[in-house]
Amino acid sequence: MKKYYLWSLVILVIGTALAIFGAQNGGIKTINQEGNLLDFSRRPQIISGDQEIALVSGHSLPRRKNHSYQLTQPFQNVNLDVYNAQVVVQTGDRFLVRVTNRQALPVKVKVAHQQLSIADYDSHGAMDQDRLPNTKIYITVPASRPLNQFKIDGNDVQLTLHQLQLRQLRWDNDKTKLKLDHVQISEKMIAEDDQGNYLINNSRLKQVNCDGDGLKAQISNSTLQQVTIDADTVALTCQKTQFLQHNRIQGDNGKLVFKDLNKNLGYSIRGEDNSIHYQHQLTKGNFYKRPHYQNNLHIAGDELRVFVD
Repeated sequence: MKKYYLWSLVILVIGTALAIFGAQNGGIKTINQEGNLLDFSRRPQIISGDQEIALVSGHSLPRRKNHSYQLTQPFQNVNLDVYNAQVVVQTGDRFLVRVTNRQALPVKVKVAHQQLSIADYDSHGAMDQDRLPNTKIYITVPASRPLNQFKIDGNDVQLTLHQLQLRQLRWDNDKTKLKLDHVQISEKMIAEDDQGNYLINNSRLKQVNCDGDGLKAQISNSTLQQVTIDADTVALTCQKTQFLQHNRIQGDNGKLVFKDLNKNLGYSIRGEDNSIHYQHQLTKGNFYKRPHYQNNLHIAGDELRVFVD
């Protein structure tokens, strides 16, 4: 009888040790439900390693570090709340969203009421943990289905829009790196951004409103209609670009370079310590040239260097 108890005790100890070892090495996988986010009737497959989870019916799953999400549902609006992220939006054959995240904390991805929502974890300080983007978002929409509104709230976002049509683009974000290539915004573009850096090419933008402490932008082969820029420091280069209707740029100091703009553009440049070079002729302070034209560019500042060729 003592031998029976002894062997039972040995088997129990070995079984407990094996169970603990198995659980620590992925032998037990648990998926926790968050509200109604999970669709247990069609549970996505869990893949070890560089995991990818296919989202079904707009439901999302919490994920572990270095894992990805994918969905193919249609949407009209995009709302992103992300930090230290790289975002690429382009046209393709179908709706497709891929999200990868290098952090252990979850990113929520879902489509509801025709809106794609991607929310990073609520930790603004995490954006300084690594120079590389912690979150990468790739969004594809059909060319025949223009987006209604694209909105971003966050910090340190690299945003690239390529061959895209949308009504509104909005972001409240610091240190945005923006690249627009063959983009058409039919209604408005609104940016609240400190230290933004923009590269705009072959695009048509309407009602552009940028407000921030600093702005650096290069614009080429584009059409801008009703632009308002208010920044303490401005570094702006525009070439082969048209300014339509009334446009205004205001900054305390900076350098503005305009080359090959539309010929029917009137200029109004005001400021005590400005240095204006119009067609290689220098003027100090205020400068006016064809200010009564239908298309005007009004510039106001204290220590601006303006070059018009």
